[in-house]
Amino acid sequence: MYTYSVAEWILIFFLYCFLGWIWECCYVSVRQRHWVNRGYLSGPFLPIYGFGAIIILFLTLPFSDNLAAVFFLGMVGATLLEFVTGFVMEQIFKVKYWDYSNMPLNLKGYVCLPATLCWGVFSVLLVRYIHSPIDELVRQISEKLLPVIDGILLVYFVTDVICSTQEALDLRKIIQVYILENPELQNLKLNVEEGLEQSRQKLEESLELSKQKFEESLEQSRQKLGESLEQSFQRLEEGFAKSCQKLEEGLEQSKQKFAESKHYVEQSRLQFEDSKHKIKMYGESKKRAMRMLKRNHIRINKDIKLSFEEIKEFLERM
Repeated sequence: MYTYSVAEWILIFFLYCFLGWIWECCYVSVRQRHWVNRGYLSGPFLPIYGFGAIIILFLTLPFSDNLAAVFFLGMVGATLLEFVTGFVMEQIFKVKYWDYSNMPLNLKGYVCLPATLCWGVFSVLLVRYIHSPIDELVRQISEKLLPVIDGILLVYFVTDVICSTQEALDLRKIIQVYILENPELQNLKLNVEEGLEQSRQKLEESLELSKQKFEESLEQSRQKLGESLEQSFQRLEEGFAKSCQKLEEGLEQSKQKFAESKHYVEQSRLQFEDSKHKIKMYGESKKRAMRMLKRNHIRINKDIKLSFEEIKEFLERM
């Protein structure tokens, strides 16, 4: 575990402020293709890197053998510091000194997921590689010389902070005065307000018109639905009436056909009875003829040239 005195922590703070300023300026200058002095101060210091390094080291050095713990603790600590610093500076000076609004998963532009992950990676690099030479450098400075160096750096740093803060406050006043006194900005403000008011009125009119059209459409749909239901009901009644009429006609026809069938059956029965009567009469006549034939066969033989057996056979065939 690394242990430092207060004087050593102060020197470590300024060293990381300076290294952070070098990194930030080089990175932004390369992207914009011209030299850019990054940071809030005029001198070569970026305090957020110094405070970030102190917080990361303070949180992670006890767990330097566990890379996962170093990554997580450094990421959380540095992200919280970045968010608080960005929020406070914007509230005081009304200016954002960094803005992650165009980055994915950002929180009000102060922090974002890519930067947070970078802080975690930076924490691992810091503990494992970067801090070792810094630690050796700090420990090589004598205890008598260390307070002198810290004093000089503190005086310069405090002076720079005071001057830069005054400049930032002056810039804030200038911006406010410029906004209040610039007629173009005032006109732009008025135009924006008028545009917003007109947009609001148009939106209200559009909503009212849409409401009326919706009510009219709803009423028309209701009327059409009523008419359609009425027509369907009428058609249903007409179809039911026609079906009843056809059923009555079918029943009447069936009744007539049944009557005709009944008459035909009655005629058939009468014809059957008549035929039965005729058959009965014919049987009786046949019997009488047979009796007469038996009694008078001799005379018939004389009068008719037929034998008894031939007449008998004839009558049996009848």
